[in-house]
Amino acid sequence: MLAATTNSPREKPWVGWRLLFRRLFWLTVLAIAVLALWPRLTLPEPAATQGSTQYFHHVHAFLVLMLLGAAGWGMRNRLVLGLTLYAIGLELAQTVAPGRETALKDMLASLAGVALGYALARLIRIARTWRTGPGRAAQSRSMARARPAPARRRPRRAPQA
Repeated sequence: MLAATTNSPREKPWVGWRLLFRRLFWLTVLAIAVLALWPRLTLPEPAATQGSTQYFHHVHAFLVLMLLGAAGWGMRNRLVLGLTLYAIGLELAQTVAPGRETALKDMLASLAGVALGYALARLIRIARTWRTGPGRAAQSRSMARARPAPARRRPRRAPQA
């Protein structure tokens, strides 16, 4: 007799982690939007770092966002496309935000963060596959989707005369 399959978090511990990464992803999306569209603060920036840390913040924000998305949903082309459009849209939305302006360098820094996050997520995936073996990841995916095979019937015997 086959046991019933359940989707409880105890049987699949990664389910809870994926949900956590998805929630962190959306929280980070919201935080980046607020910080990008909030009126610029007039705090003086140290002379040694003037202008150089701005691009680091763009790259870092979108790199973290890409890694959270990859951990939450896996490597998807829609994720890369969505984050690319989000970076471009945020930069264009800054034209209407008070005290903000659109800059091509900022947009390129954000897109570089998406690209670096994609490359890093791919490297992490390759390292995990190398550590566990190529068949193990495919086997776990196929086992999750596998359905029980129908019971085999015995062939009929010919009546004896």
